[in-house]
This record gives sequence, structure tokens and C-alpha cells, in this order.
Amino acid sequence: MKKHLKNLSFTVPAIESRMGGRQYWTFNIEPAKLLKIAYVNKRKDSDFEDLALSYQRVMKPKRIQEIKRYIEDSGFFPNTIIVNFEKPFKNIIEIGKLNQRKIWKEHTRSKPVVITTPEYFGCAWIIDGQHRLYGFADSDLKDYETVPVVAFNEMNDITFEAKVFMDINAKQKAIDANLKWDLYEDLYVDSKDRTESDLYKISVIAKKLNKKGPLRNQIEIPKKSAGGHLTLNYVCGPILRSNLIGITGPFRKDT
Repeated sequence: MKKHLKNLSFTVPAIESRMGGRQYWTFNIEPAKLLKIAYVNKRKDSDFEDLALSYQRVMKPKRIQEIKRYIEDSGFFPNTIIVNFEKPFKNIIEIGKLNQRKIWKEHTRSKPVVITTPEYFGCAWIIDGQHRLYGFADSDLKDYETVPVVAFNEMNDITFEAKVFMDINAKQKAIDANLKWDLYEDLYVDSKDRTESDLYKISVIAKKLNKKGPLRNQIEIPKKSAGGHLTLNYVCGPILRSNLIGITGPFRKDT
């Protein structure tokens, strides 16, 4: 049972749109405000229990601490946090002049509004992005940074929440490991972060091995070739795991 508490709601400008036949809102908000009303544990007296248990297992304290260190080191995540408000919004007010609203509707099928969230503790269930949000929990940045949010207002619709959760975590395809190793050369070429710099070096080393020596033209580079008997991940993975380019590795910079 969700408890009604005063001063928990917040008012924020948002864009109201529709997707998959359902209404949703996008907005930016300080993590501290969302943390006051968000939760990740599902009710255990429902047919959603199995999904709740698997969802709770996804919450990893180590991962949260890693994200905290990352954001406090000027890192950021531009992807949205997805939430479902299980109580009705206190208020939704359309904003803008009449001609401006008409332009929004004609060109975006959306409209600018101001929403006021419910005043209930635990009224916003985090469907996706729980680690990103809770990474701010013990950081002073929670009151100053903002996070992008996609919010639904499907009250007590367990089936909807389950579907979105499963679509994101089971059907969404991850980036191919070979492509990631290929992209590290471009992404981290000027990075000062040691981990990112190491990934850059490994990517470059593997591609150089493909240019000459016994592995010449034997490694498949996603951006350049479809041939090769070895994948880029097959070559780069062991270099990383063996710490060949780490601080004490034989491939370190000063060797």
C-alpha cells in the first residue's frame, strides 16, 4: 500500500505524446526528486512475483557504486530512465499560445504541458535505468544534475509493466562485441581515463596484428572486412584478460 505524504510531488515541464497506443511524457528532473517517490520492489501478492524477483537480482550494489564514481568524474548517461506512475498525476496543464500548440500538434503529434506528480511514496516504479538513478543516491550531484525520463501513467497495470520490462531486458539486442572492439579505437583515441585508454590500445594492437605477421588478414574487422578466420573479440578479449597492456603488462607504454 502506497502512503500519501505531503511535499513529495514535483511539477515539471514535459512533452506529452503517444506510443504504441499509450500516452507518455518526457521530461528532465533532478535525481533527488525522483528518488523520493521511486522504488524497484514489486508487490509480492501478485502474479508479477517471478518477474519482481528477477528484477531485484538486477540491482547490484557494486554496479551502483561504479556509476556513482563515473558520474562524479564528469560522466553522464544520455539515455532515458523509464518509469510508470501507479497513481494519477495531480495535474496536467497544456502550455503555450494557441498557434504554438497547433504547430506542435501538426508537426510532432505532441504537446508541451506541465505535470504535477502524485504525492505518494513509491508511486513511481522504475522499469529501466534503476542503476543510473540509484547511482546518484549517495552523491551530492543528485540535487544539481538532471536525468531524462520517459514516464507512463498506467495505474496498477501489472501486465503493461511486465511487458515493457521484458521487452527492454529480453528483446533488446546488445551491441555486438566485435563492433565494440572496432569502435573503441575511434571512441577512446583521446581519452585520459586509464580503462578507456587501454581499450583503445587493445583495439589498435589487434588491427595492427591483422596487417602483418602470422595473423595478416586473418582477423575480421567489422568496419573494413567480412573475411578472416578470427573475430576481433577473439583476439582482443585475451589481451584484456591477460593484462598485457595494464600498468604492469609487457605492452605498457614505456616498454
